[in-house]
Amino acid sequence: MKTVDFGLMPATMGCVTTEPDEDRFYPMRWAINANGLLAVCDPPPLGEVYVDQHSEPTVSQVWRDHHNDFGDFLLTGLEHRQILEVGGGSGYLAALTAAKAPEGLVWTILEPFTPDDIPHTPGVEWIEGWFPENSPPTKSSCIVATHVLEHSTDPLKFLVSCADQLEADGQLFLSWPNMTKMAERVDLNMLNFEHLHFLPLETVEGLLVSAGFEIETIQDFRGHSIFIRARKSSAPFQAGADSNVNNESLLDLAQNYRDSLDELVASMNKEQSNWSGEISIFGAHIFSQYLLARGLELRPGTRLVDNSTSKRGKRLCGTKLFVESPEVLREKTDQLILVAAALYEVEILEQLTSLGLSSSRIVTSRAGSFNLV
Repeated sequence: MKTVDFGLMPATMGCVTTEPDEDRFYPMRWAINANGLLAVCDPPPLGEVYVDQHSEPTVSQVWRDHHNDFGDFLLTGLEHRQILEVGGGSGYLAALTAAKAPEGLVWTILEPFTPDDIPHTPGVEWIEGWFPENSPPTKSSCIVATHVLEHSTDPLKFLVSCADQLEADGQLFLSWPNMTKMAERVDLNMLNFEHLHFLPLETVEGLLVSAGFEIETIQDFRGHSIFIRARKSSAPFQAGADSNVNNESLLDLAQNYRDSLDELVASMNKEQSNWSGEISIFGAHIFSQYLLARGLELRPGTRLVDNSTSKRGKRLCGTKLFVESPEVLREKTDQLILVAAALYEVEILEQLTSLGLSSSRIVTSRAGSFNLV
């Protein structure tokens, strides 16, 4: 089996409170699997990958806009008032959408990592557990899953489970990353030990049909995500799915992705070699882990900054870097800040330029480099 090797990566892409010698590393390799999908080979056990919930949609304007638009997308086509949300995270989507619904909703969140302080939102109930094992005993009329499909170990099996949990003629509302655009941009969160399969739109359409769904509406969200509304149909189940992409082109995509990543790392190392001041990396996440795995050099004293308050003071798994607030940079001079944060770079750049930095430089993966005078 031909593979594209990215080197060793930490099993967990979030932040931890354990000691560095407890980190586990696994080879990150992409190949074409038995279902014809570009996928991560031999991922670590789920217990090592998912150690905590690390999604905070309110931290990013892009994510706030995503949830707002998806809520509108849901309410526009929703035919039932009872919703089962798979992987509801912090409950932000449920609260946001329930506030917009004129008649209110009965919303159940099934989430393996419930918040420490579960928000009390009228009409919203929580179940701590995994889908489908811990699903409610009764069938659902509507299932919502935002950015869950790409986390499943078997996307077709996940969609079949959704169909099994739905009543006849039930609705499924999905959002997942626009991976075609992510590949074009070389977003460093496209595939990893959480996002196990390359899932362009045409592939997901085939998987939905195979799982017994009829696709009703498709909507793009800024090249960031794709929204789909589908209906459980009486069509017979069809084993397998045609990705409509040949294996050779998928392997070329993987190879080009790695080559582009290596070029980015080389350019960032060059910037560092020519810099005499302090250096920071923005993003305590998979973005930084990929850069380091492909050879980003770490100077003594390099900072790691992130806007997530839940990551502050914790260590990015696979590194010895502890997370600080970007506010530690305010009014500093002679700063080199490395940013490889996909579509989030726009708002990060706005934030950094507001910190009053001078004689500094920001290097990004998408928008080029900027001198702050």
